[in-house]
Amino acid sequence: MSSDRSPRAGVIQDLIAALRTMSDHDLLLSQAMADRLGVHLTDLKALSFLRWQKEPVTAGKLADQTGLTSGAVTAVVDRLERAGFVRRARHPTDRRVVVLEPVADQLSALVALQSEIGQRMAASWSQFSATELELALIFVQRVSEVMRSEAERLRPTRPREAHIGDGRATVPLGNVQRGLLRFSSGAAVVKLHGGAPDDELISATFEGRMPTVKVDDGTVTVQYGRFSPFDWRKAGADLSLNEAIPWHIELRGGVSRLHADLSRIQLGGLDLTGGVSQVETRLPRPKGRVGIRITGGASSVTLRRPAKVAARVVLTGGASSLVLDEQQFASVGGLLRLSTPGAQDAKDFYDIEVSGGVSHVEVVTG
Repeated sequence: MSSDRSPRAGVIQDLIAALRTMSDHDLLLSQAMADRLGVHLTDLKALSFLRWQKEPVTAGKLADQTGLTSGAVTAVVDRLERAGFVRRARHPTDRRVVVLEPVADQLSALVALQSEIGQRMAASWSQFSATELELALIFVQRVSEVMRSEAERLRPTRPREAHIGDGRATVPLGNVQRGLLRFSSGAAVVKLHGGAPDDELISATFEGRMPTVKVDDGTVTVQYGRFSPFDWRKAGADLSLNEAIPWHIELRGGVSRLHADLSRIQLGGLDLTGGVSQVETRLPRPKGRVGIRITGGASSVTLRRPAKVAARVVLTGGASSLVLDEQQFASVGGLLRLSTPGAQDAKDFYDIEVSGGVSHVEVVTG
């Protein structure tokens, strides 16, 4: 009986079958190694990943690479830490960031196992020439890339999760293309700036009461519960934002003190609603029209923009004091429209709306 498949097609089918068998044997070998070391199979894979990284790894990056949830990664790291294989440490250049470090002494058992297996594999390849080994390397790399991309495609879609612990919250960046940071119920003291690690959407530190941090793709919502008069001023939030993507920032429900150095952020918009006071914001150079809205009342607000950046200001509801560069107004009532020279023709500018009554607002350069 003749075969209807070509010799090449037959070899490909045999390769697929051989790779499937190799994958099964790899799983059995990994389980045997995990049993020898006294760890879970998932823990072994995470430990092996950490071993070969040249840069410090956060729990968020480990979650992205393994496809595990933040809770599952925390459990893995806790078990490895108790067993002495890893330790949590501060990032060498950013002390706010916690990274995972393999412990060299405890890791020696895994290194010895992998070295012994590697030597036996190398011995089995002794009959192959350098050219044949180079082809084999290309083949394995391509197979590995297909397996990685297929694992990502088949992985269930799930909301991005914040990794929370010890007054900190981090959110992995993943493939997020733009960010929205939203304080949905007000805040006492908030600091915003760039500087989040490359693989994180945000990195936050909280003082006092810990808020709820929810993540939906690129939207990060920070929500505080009801404050008592005793703990309101003790609640502080310090957030670093990823500088590689554009951001829209919303603070709803009022904020007592806001210090925002957004000079390194790609800012798409800023909304302050529900009453704000003691606001000091340093803005970046805008791209296109960037809207800023301040509604519900404001007191002691300063918006600083780079030199030669155009701005338009619309005020409704009155103000006891309003400053736009050299233009200064006191006891303003009703509607007031202001702009810097050339703002009407500018392509890149800030469009600022202030409503609800303000005591003192400054829009200046510097």
